[in-house]
Amino acid sequence: LVKEQGYPQSHSELVAFCNASTSQQFSSVPSYNVIRREDTHNVFGTCGNRWEPLQNVDAFDWFQPALDADLVKLNTVGQLGGGKKIWILAELNKAPAQIVPNEEIAKYIILGNGHDGGTAIFVGFTPIRVWCANMFPQLRQNAATSLIRLNHTRNAKVQLDSLRDVMNYADAEFEATAEQYRELCRHTINNDDLEKYVKILLCNKVEVGQKLSELSTRKRNIVENVINLFDAGLGLQHKDVRGTYFAAFNAFNQYLNYEVGRSSNNRLNSLWFGKNRSMNEQALQLAVEMIAA
Repeated sequence: LVKEQGYPQSHSELVAFCNASTSQQFSSVPSYNVIRREDTHNVFGTCGNRWEPLQNVDAFDWFQPALDADLVKLNTVGQLGGGKKIWILAELNKAPAQIVPNEEIAKYIILGNGHDGGTAIFVGFTPIRVWCANMFPQLRQNAATSLIRLNHTRNAKVQLDSLRDVMNYADAEFEATAEQYRELCRHTINNDDLEKYVKILLCNKVEVGQKLSELSTRKRNIVENVINLFDAGLGLQHKDVRGTYFAAFNAFNQYLNYEVGRSSNNRLNSLWFGKNRSMNEQALQLAVEMIAA
């Protein structure tokens, strides 16, 4: 990946300029920095003067000491958008967190590296429900957060090296989250509160106060789909999970993991880099608030 200057007058013109032959000329104005993939010459985005590419090989070097020390094992490496965003998933060599008997959450670390000019480098923890591979991507608001999200600048690699300290926080964070899941399993949810829970997550304030029959057909179908997953979702018939707030949270999570979005790539992009990451966190927080009310 390289950063270079271009001289178009708009973003669309910028992409056309960078993908065109070198003979194309523009009578232009302020310059832009563009991010280009060297092998395909595709333009990934625009960036400011301080932005510097962090090559994937350098970003992924973060895992090497943990691999050498047998702290983690690599699981999956992937890309989105033709290489605009790269991610690597590694499983901690720690025992899964048991929520109730035969209901386990495996412990993973994810590193994401973006080349679009707008995605920060991040390392976070990702609990994955063993039963059905539901992902719960989370970046907690704690002392480690300032170490987890980084901007692309000249010293990004130096900063990334310091993130090895995050490994010391990860297991404690998993256990804290697992305890929240256990607490959700201790509380049953009635039909009215289940509908309220799903509508708060998916509807605006006016719609939350409406009956299901008063919602638009599209919105009603989505809400009813999540409510149906509460009873029929993967693994939610477990005797210690069925009918609980944990089942409600997992029904919504299954919807985010497998049903929302136009494709699996779109779902994954949103779960790890976009809107559904925050929706996942909101779903957990709302469930915890409702049992405490």
